[in-house]
Amino acid sequence: MPTIPGPSTRSESYRIQDCLVAELGEIVAWKVGRGKSSPEPYCAPVLRQRLYQNDGRYRRPIHLSAASVEAEIGLVIGKDVPAGNRTYSREDALALVDTVVPAIEILETRLAGAAAGEPFWKLADLQANGGVVFGPGTPRGNRTFRSARLSIDAPGVLGTSQEVRHPFGDPADLLQWMVNHAAHERGGLKRGQVVITGSYCGILALSGPGACRVEFDDVGCVKINLL
Repeated sequence: MPTIPGPSTRSESYRIQDCLVAELGEIVAWKVGRGKSSPEPYCAPVLRQRLYQNDGRYRRPIHLSAASVEAEIGLVIGKDVPAGNRTYSREDALALVDTVVPAIEILETRLAGAAAGEPFWKLADLQANGGVVFGPGTPRGNRTFRSARLSIDAPGVLGTSQEVRHPFGDPADLLQWMVNHAAHERGGLKRGQVVITGSYCGILALSGPGACRVEFDDVGCVKINLL
């Protein structure tokens, strides 16, 4: 539990994120979202040590009573985005994406007490990322993924296939913001990094251990075994 004053701006939260990356290792993905009270998106890196194999195992920390997950579509960056002052249009950003992957994000806060609900602490805590799992990729084509057909089979959740909308309308808007933010402020993006832009099912608090399987029609399926 933090015992010192926390970050008071997004810039301070991002500096803490950068320190974590320097200490803990390589970035494999970025998660991007937008708060209800602010139109400006935010982002957090996902570290390689939090990348789980498809159909692999995840053991929740003892302080969490159950796992929480999100179902997402990952946009795979097809070529390096160098650091610099170039401004990327929406079309430029979409052109960087050559494949998409089904994804499960596992949520896992390291915060407690008042800090757990404080937005800048949460951002510094990598926006509660506890891990991510990616399924096999498929070509993006000209799809926008404003909506998708999704089915989930997980402990306490059995959903039939249904059409769901992206939580922020158009993921390309968040992708464009992420590409420009990375280029201008975070040292760029690397080929193969994945951008996830929000859950198509909200946050699912699972009822216990077991297999969690997510399938997006025309994208593919991904699975993680929660212990």
